[in-house]
Amino acid sequence: MTRPSLMIGEHNARNNRPLATRRRARRNWRRLTVLASAVGVGVTCVLLCGHWLLTAPLFAIARVETGPYRYTSAQQLEERLATLLGQNIWSSAATNLADTVRALPWVREVRIKRLLPATVKVDFREWRPILEVVAQAKSHSANVSPLVMLADGRVVEFPAELPKPSLPVLAEVSLKPLADGVWSMTGQEVQLLIELVSAIAETGLEAAEPIDFIVAQEDGFSIVLQGQQGRLLLGKGNFSSRLQQYMIARDQVGENVDVDLRFQDRVTLRKRKV
Repeated sequence: MTRPSLMIGEHNARNNRPLATRRRARRNWRRLTVLASAVGVGVTCVLLCGHWLLTAPLFAIARVETGPYRYTSAQQLEERLATLLGQNIWSSAATNLADTVRALPWVREVRIKRLLPATVKVDFREWRPILEVVAQAKSHSANVSPLVMLADGRVVEFPAELPKPSLPVLAEVSLKPLADGVWSMTGQEVQLLIELVSAIAETGLEAAEPIDFIVAQEDGFSIVLQGQQGRLLLGKGNFSSRLQQYMIARDQVGENVDVDLRFQDRVTLRKRKV
């Protein structure tokens, strides 16, 4: 009786050829050649198309447009925009222009839009002035243009051709130059000033009691009201709640009175000496 056996490996038939062996797949060289040619043609087309987009006269910038603006110097803006003329609309020049325009003192945000084939539109938003600034003579040379503080704390010259804005005045400020036509205040807590201006607008103080000056002292800020209405002592911080206290009590406040609002639980009135 023959026992079944287990054979590991190849079994040779009578003609000594192995049975059940795996055949090697034949390489389809024709298909690979066609595929490689197609890829090469595609890459070449992309490169040629890119070269055409970057060099064709059709895409040379012929017109630069802007949206409306008020405070920015037209001359300074035009000088920057003119650098785009003749350049390719797809190049990085249009993108780099945003940084160039944003460097102008009044410009806050910039957006560049391409209008094919050869027009670029530049839309930007400007900062708004929040205070008129009267600088100390030694820190700023005399100039016909008033100085104003922008909402980011910088001090710039207000355009001479525009009507002078009706803004609260911050007096006797020391300035240091940052750039051409741009200054920063020294010795002042700029963020507190910005909060104070915001509180004035929020409480409606300017509409109810026109402001003459804002004064900065060691113990904080005070507001000098126009006419004979006196002074509001505010200290530092919590300006909205302190001015709201005054708005509630102002009908009982006489003329030439210092109104001390620095304490949360009370309003103190002191008659000024005339």
